[in-house]
Amino acid sequence: MTAIDLSSVTELQQVQSGNAVTFRMYAWGATGAAGTIALGRRAGNDLSFAGELGPGSIVAFEEAGQTGDQINHNATTLNSSLQTAELTRGSGLNPSGLLNAFSSNGFVVSGTKTIAIENSNYVQVHIVAKSGYRMSLYGLNSIIRRSPQGPTTFQWQYSLDEFSTPGTDIGPEVLYNGIDDLGVVQAPIDLSGVLSLQTQKKVTLRLYAWGATSGGGTFALGRNSGPEFQLAGTVSPNIIIGFDPNGLAGNEPSLSATTLNSHLQSVQISRGSGITSQLSSDAFASTGFDSATRTTAILADEYYQFNVHSQTGYYIDFTSIFQNNLRTASGPTTYQWQYSLDEFSTPGNEIGAPQVYTGVDLNGRSATNTSPFDILSLQNTTDVSYRLYAWGAAASTGTFAFGRLSGDDLALSGEVNIYTHTVTYTAADGGFISGSTTQLINYNSSTIPVTATAFSLNQFSHWSDGRVDNPRYDQNVINALNLTAYFEAIPAAVPKGGGSFIPPKSIGAGKRESVVEINEAQDVGIVDAGGVNLLVKTGSQSTFKINNDASKPYILSLDYVDLSEPLVRFKIIGTPHVLQLRIKDSRILDLNSDGIQDISIQFTNVYINRIELTLIPVHGGSIIPSQENATSYQFIRELQSRSTGDDVKELQKYLNSHGFLIAKEGPGSPGNETKLFGALTRNALIRYQQAHKIRTTGILGPLTRASINSSLKR
Repeated sequence: MTAIDLSSVTELQQVQSGNAVTFRMYAWGATGAAGTIALGRRAGNDLSFAGELGPGSIVAFEEAGQTGDQINHNATTLNSSLQTAELTRGSGLNPSGLLNAFSSNGFVVSGTKTIAIENSNYVQVHIVAKSGYRMSLYGLNSIIRRSPQGPTTFQWQYSLDEFSTPGTDIGPEVLYNGIDDLGVVQAPIDLSGVLSLQTQKKVTLRLYAWGATSGGGTFALGRNSGPEFQLAGTVSPNIIIGFDPNGLAGNEPSLSATTLNSHLQSVQISRGSGITSQLSSDAFASTGFDSATRTTAILADEYYQFNVHSQTGYYIDFTSIFQNNLRTASGPTTYQWQYSLDEFSTPGNEIGAPQVYTGVDLNGRSATNTSPFDILSLQNTTDVSYRLYAWGAAASTGTFAFGRLSGDDLALSGEVNIYTHTVTYTAADGGFISGSTTQLINYNSSTIPVTATAFSLNQFSHWSDGRVDNPRYDQNVINALNLTAYFEAIPAAVPKGGGSFIPPKSIGAGKRESVVEINEAQDVGIVDAGGVNLLVKTGSQSTFKINNDASKPYILSLDYVDLSEPLVRFKIIGTPHVLQLRIKDSRILDLNSDGIQDISIQFTNVYINRIELTLIPVHGGSIIPSQENATSYQFIRELQSRSTGDDVKELQKYLNSHGFLIAKEGPGSPGNETKLFGALTRNALIRYQQAHKIRTTGILGPLTRASINSSLKR
């Protein structure tokens, strides 16, 4: 018969694993019921199919129906053992409308690869496998579309640490200056030889692009038929313990794990006292299974057993158990796994239902048991014992074993993780902590140094654990720590010739000072260009004017003081301003609601119960967004280290005003926010993420952005 071409049948191309294809050949036109039709009698194959067998697609993005300017896009095809795959763009790019695509503009004009990296001109795919699984990437396919003024050169890179360190190139730089409206399918990139992209928990891929002739030039994934981005590969269980009896006689007394995670202690499998070893090549085999039921098998110690212990500082999350069973015709027909957290000093716990196996296969039969992932006791554990009970043999000489498979014949998958501990540094009255006050530290690692800084007229005394080093850091952390710095007053000097004690002068930037006592009301005059250091106590009211509007008085009323923080709350009577500041915090205010900044107020210092507020007028102040606009601001793009723009400044303002200070003074401090996303902004954002139980990346990604935007809408 003439060969049938199937290459043009779309449904028969790239058929994924797990999907079945059924072919039928119908025949008719016989002249009698006894007429036959058959396949056969030719030399060689009488029915054959030609094609290619390759790795399946584990991640794909199909942009059909998308508008191009979506902030992010989740994979439309995702392997069931992957947790997530998300398509985003770098902070240096803007979303750009383009139907059936993921499109960006804002590329640096006439840029280079180095400039593209420095300015975050990329689109990114971040892929994370589920717990207990690892991905191996074999190939990358993409469809690229550009406008006439868009980038002309691009380069793929990968990273295993989310680009905390520089990425690694994948293949050569690619020059593409076409302007096909539907985009062009790019040459596939072979990843199978990139060892770093095999058996990984998470991988980040970035496509950097440069060479645009206009900032409005676009670069997109999309518009052609089929997925615009596709990764071929496999996702497999992450084996942390494996036994391969290849080369054994079968009757060895025990077998050590041939695959073992480096953070686990040695593991050996052995037999219970009720069964005996048995010769069986390339297997670990036993006979003597005399029990007819599980209950009698448990009483008779008819089992295989191994104990698992993590190394100090690590814990285990188990995901699945795999085994390749062998039995002779008279061997056990039913088996079940159990686990114990006390090495079976008390009765074990069942893992799934009993399994029936009556086959007699030369190379055994593979079986995956009920996932221990569903059992909380097998998560975050350090010591577990496993037993495999078998029963139902027709004769005591019947054999039950595991073996004969290429590779591990008994394997457990999961994760072995290091414990982390929170170290918190706090300050008692009289000072504050400089540095990261809350740190998440890996077991047996060290903290970042912090400094206990004393307020005026105080000095550092000691830490709550008796140490006196300052700055301090803690080495070999093995549990959570809460450490408090204590301060003491500097002994006051007695004035020569006697006399009463004189309180210290102010320390703020104001050129003059004014004192207002408890519950006292006083006019402190005009706050001119030199500024005023206002020394006030609880219940005081200070009337002042500003020199650009000397006709209108304002009253600063100090309502609340918490000396343990220290923290103050005051209001400007006659205005909507009610402020709560911690030491060194400051705010810039528009007092007369004309949209122009008027004055800066800083909580400068505290002495006993006296609060120092420094008031300095702002000349030629910038326009302040209306309250409506300020509270409705929404962040729309990813921000991270080296990002620049007005939205970075808005983020710094948000963090400063919600208790996550960028800096106490200087660039980034309240009233001195900048447009540059630096290390201080990243650290403040991490503290926000920790407080809101968001994954701590230091990046304003989708989850963090949604959290902040939600609070801004309230």
